[in-house]
Amino acid sequence: MSAAEMAPRRGRRNDQLSTAVGAALIIGFVIAFAARPVVFFSSAGLDDALFMRLGQSLASGRWLGPYDQNTLVKGMGFPAFLALSNVLGLPFGLALAMFHAACAAFAAHVVGRLLSSRFMGVALLASLLLFPTLYMGDQMRVIRDLFYTSLGVALVAAAIAVASRRGAPRPLAIGLAGALGAWWWLTREEGVWLIPTLAVIAALPLVAPGALRKGWRGAVTALAPSAAAAAIAVGLVAGVAAINAAVYGRFVVNEIKDDAFEGALSAVQEASAPYARERVPVPAAAREQMYRVSPAFASLRHLDGPGGAGLKSVGCEADPRICGDFGGGWFFWAMREAAAATGRHRSPDEAAAFYSQLEREVEDACEAGRLKCTDWHVPLVPPMRANQLDDVALSMANTTRVMFFHQPYWTGVLPSELGAPDAEALLAFLNHPAYTPDRLRRQVSGWFVGRDAEWFELAPGAGVELQPVTRSFSPDLVAHFSNPALTDQRFALAAMCPLEACPVTLRLADGASFPIDLNRLELGPHKFGRAQLFVDAVGPEPARPLLKTRFSQAWVSFAVGLTPLFQALAVAGVASALAVLVMAAARRRLTLAAVLCVALGGAVAARILILGLIDALSFPAANNVYALPAIPLLLILCVIALHAALAPAAARLRRRKS
Repeated sequence: MSAAEMAPRRGRRNDQLSTAVGAALIIGFVIAFAARPVVFFSSAGLDDALFMRLGQSLASGRWLGPYDQNTLVKGMGFPAFLALSNVLGLPFGLALAMFHAACAAFAAHVVGRLLSSRFMGVALLASLLLFPTLYMGDQMRVIRDLFYTSLGVALVAAAIAVASRRGAPRPLAIGLAGALGAWWWLTREEGVWLIPTLAVIAALPLVAPGALRKGWRGAVTALAPSAAAAAIAVGLVAGVAAINAAVYGRFVVNEIKDDAFEGALSAVQEASAPYARERVPVPAAAREQMYRVSPAFASLRHLDGPGGAGLKSVGCEADPRICGDFGGGWFFWAMREAAAATGRHRSPDEAAAFYSQLEREVEDACEAGRLKCTDWHVPLVPPMRANQLDDVALSMANTTRVMFFHQPYWTGVLPSELGAPDAEALLAFLNHPAYTPDRLRRQVSGWFVGRDAEWFELAPGAGVELQPVTRSFSPDLVAHFSNPALTDQRFALAAMCPLEACPVTLRLADGASFPIDLNRLELGPHKFGRAQLFVDAVGPEPARPLLKTRFSQAWVSFAVGLTPLFQALAVAGVASALAVLVMAAARRRLTLAAVLCVALGGAVAARILILGLIDALSFPAANNVYALPAIPLLLILCVIALHAALAPAAARLRRRKS
């Protein structure tokens, strides 16, 4: 058989192998990721619990539920995902795993078709399913970060499919890009960081040879599919705003991005600039000045009463530098809670009117010289002083290190918290995913021998709920010790214990006391002064890990072990992207790869800039959780750039072989 005849057969074998490897990666990822325990915080009223309760309302047909200051404060995109998972009967962990796998597979398919290389498609799929940041312990919380990341991957892939006409039929790609774009916008507040990237991707048709020969009409025709997708996205977002208007009385999708609230927050931050300190944009001294000149702001004195202590404490735990006041990441929550406490959040319109009034009063005081204000036009970010430039640069450098896989990965299991009254209902809404409780039941039995019929007492330590110790008949001890007084020296005890330690204090009749950790209490004899406590049984015995659990642990260990490989991939990919751009500039000809390198590189740079500003000026943000949405885009960039840089050499090698 000639080489020409064998080539199609080799191609089919390669296609079959690529399909098999891709399927194995997807199945392995879904099993491994879904087997991890979900982290469930039922009392996290501004995060996990808020998303669950909003999703619960959607799933029960009540839209987002009764209005309060938090109903429209975060996008409904993630609650909608939770509601959809509930309707489909999928436990949260499985739903999240399947969604990410589907988004990664779609992106790998589109990029593979774009590059005409199944191998590169499989390589991208593997990187999107195995990069170590996916497996941080925080990613199993019922929060939107991983969902938002997966959604971004699919959105970028759909935009590429629309602009390149590869990877999906054009009508399907347009509809998918529009729907994903709307879902993306409705999921977080800072979605604008990806808009330039999507705009550059939309311009891909203009790069094709002869695309601009037909003048502006040709350009409009080439851009029409991307414009149609954008129109669908805008229409869907407007539809959600219209439903909010019908249900709550105001055409808005997110009150944080609403002009009224955004304007009020910017005004008070600008008026606080002379008093601002590191990460505290509206300190107490500035608030005191505004209380005097703005009746609307004066109504928020709740901020400096007992009602504001909770958010001050939470911020202090996250960042000791802001202890005693509101950090930038917590002030606007405190301001909304204070407004709600004075009855200003009975409806979205009433809240907007209040914030608009507050903005006018503060701005009027600034213009009249009663307040010293600094102009700053970056929404939701506190004003920056020149001496903070070094802080921003350092924060951007730290974010870059995170983005390039140079931060340790903690993959342990976080205990859940079920303290809210509706915790069981929320678990049922999530379709009862596996989780690690914050406390475990501990049972100990054995016998105690001191002086004759002496007995002991136990006092629980922090976090321990101890049930009364039961005392029972012990004829075997009477016979063994030849002491008729030892007739009731057997004991059994039970306690609800924190995971890390279960401290109790054993007290004897003579007043002596001894600390014991029930979580580490072993079988056998234990001496306590003149007395002896013998442990016959400790339970419950830890359950033997299931096969899927052991597979999941091995998968996670393998993925985290790939960190050096991902570090090298990131560096090689960025270097290749720069080489692609240099070659395009030297030849004075844009290529598809060069445009995509600009688009995806711009997304990564925008995320680094945003997180650098937030980390330096507001709250700690240079971490894996906040960097996560841009990391898969960096991986897509690396695969495309490496292929573009290596393709000429590979083509020459094939020609030599032929």
